[in-house]
Amino acid sequence: MDTQTPTYSNDELTAALAEHLASLDRDDSYRVERVLKRSSVETTELVYFEGTGGGSLGPFVRKRIDASAQIGGAYGRLFAAQRAGRRFEHLPRIVDCRRAGDELNVVMEYIEGETLGALVDRLGATPDYAHELYPALCDAVGELHAGFAMAGETSAPVIHRDLKPSNIIMTGANYTPDDGLTFSSLVIIDLGIARVWRDGADADTIKFGTRPYAPPEQYGFGQTSVRSDVYALGALLFFCLTGVDPKPGLDMREQCEARGIPTPLADVICMSMALDPAKRFASAEALGRATRAAYDLSRPVRPPAPAPVRTPASETVLTPQGLQNPTGLPRPAASAACGLLSRVPESLGVFGIRSSASRCLCSLPEVTLPSFTPREQTKATRRGFS
Repeated sequence: MDTQTPTYSNDELTAALAEHLASLDRDDSYRVERVLKRSSVETTELVYFEGTGGGSLGPFVRKRIDASAQIGGAYGRLFAAQRAGRRFEHLPRIVDCRRAGDELNVVMEYIEGETLGALVDRLGATPDYAHELYPALCDAVGELHAGFAMAGETSAPVIHRDLKPSNIIMTGANYTPDDGLTFSSLVIIDLGIARVWRDGADADTIKFGTRPYAPPEQYGFGQTSVRSDVYALGALLFFCLTGVDPKPGLDMREQCEARGIPTPLADVICMSMALDPAKRFASAEALGRATRAAYDLSRPVRPPAPAPVRTPASETVLTPQGLQNPTGLPRPAASAACGLLSRVPESLGVFGIRSSASRCLCSLPEVTLPSFTPREQTKATRRGFS
């Protein structure tokens, strides 16, 4: 049986050897501070880059992925897009991504902050997360779904496939009842099992995921799509409102009712986590808008506070104790008012008006009242005063 061995030019061999030696040098330049997590196919480390002059840069996150696992391809596409000038608000910056022997080595920026899981543990679960935090999370996933295509290329969605509380990093997060939740940034991490959508594929080649957040199609029942991440986002909304993971296999409507989730928000969760992908929201952005609207419907309606009733200082006050002379009322005007009230018939007297009038007059210093002109006297008589 004849076999053909690929032939390479001297220049190609020299370039390949130089790249291999350079990768070995880069590996030797990283100092491992600690191992963040380890699995059968991937090791995640916190590292510092040690310069030849004794200085260091970092920290960085380095992922060493078993090449035979056929995962991590999204990092290479993200790295290429960033090197071409694209900027992503909700994704980490990749410093280096290359194949070294049987490993794929990915070095990226270290995001200082706390995970969504740690945030909910610290601040507690509340429907207020559905107002600002959750729509921002949906926008972040939408940025991932927009793909990593460069100018002139057709963009294909990138499906995360492992959205969960520990893979959402937030910085500067704080919550108060008055201001709600405020935060500086929200970043999605761990693209290890993310994949690019392939038109015409029947199912995913690699089946990974976290059970409470992974839809049925992620386990061999079809190809994952943006609606697969919508399913995970629905589970994340349930977590934000309750502080616990949803239980796979149990009716989501019953789980929402048992946890006291308001009906409008429960409707959003149930639609997001429908078993049939066609019945879910079509995009992460649509889910974010629906969640904000459901939150507004779920807020208790509070009647406006009544306006305070104030008595102007120049207004005469009538009390059961009689006519009170208010502060700021001119003495002649008060005397005139008391004089008019003293002419009210006895049968119309209420709250001791007539007796109060006499007490009021007695308590005031004697003043000279202005005399009425004949025209003013006529008007006063027509109004019932004589």
